[in-house]
Amino acid sequence: MQRIHIIRDQIIEASKLNDLVGFEFLQNKLACSEYELETALKRVNPKKKPDKKFRYVEIADVNPATGEIESWSEILGIEAPGRARMLLKSGNIVLSSLKGSIKSIAIVPEELEGSVGTTGFLFFNLMKR
Repeated sequence: MQRIHIIRDQIIEASKLNDLVGFEFLQNKLACSEYELETALKRVNPKKKPDKKFRYVEIADVNPATGEIESWSEILGIEAPGRARMLLKSGNIVLSSLKGSIKSIAIVPEELEGSVGTTGFLFFNLMKR
C-alpha cells in the first residue's frame, strides 16, 4: 500500500504543476524509473443486460485517507448511469480524474472483480520494471 501512496503523491504533484515531471507516456503506459503503470481500459455496457445485478463503484466510494474502496452500489443494468462503463479487475489501481478529488486512489480488491467502475476513474496496473 505504501508504494500506491507514493505513486498517488507523484501523480498529484505532477497534475498540480500541469506537467508530468519524471513521467513519460509510452503508448498506453505511464512510466518512471521505479515502476511502470499500464493503462487498463476494458469497457462494458451494463445496459445490454438490463435484468442483471452488478456492483458499481463511484469516486465517492473511495476513502482517500485509507486508499480503500469502502462501499459500492448494487444496481440493475437498466439503472446503470451512462458513466458506468469500466470493467474492474482485482489489483487494478483506480485514480480519480476529477479536479478536487484527485487524492482518491485505491486498489480494486478481489471481492470487486468483475464489477463496473465510473469513467471518472483512470485505471492502471502496476508493472515491475
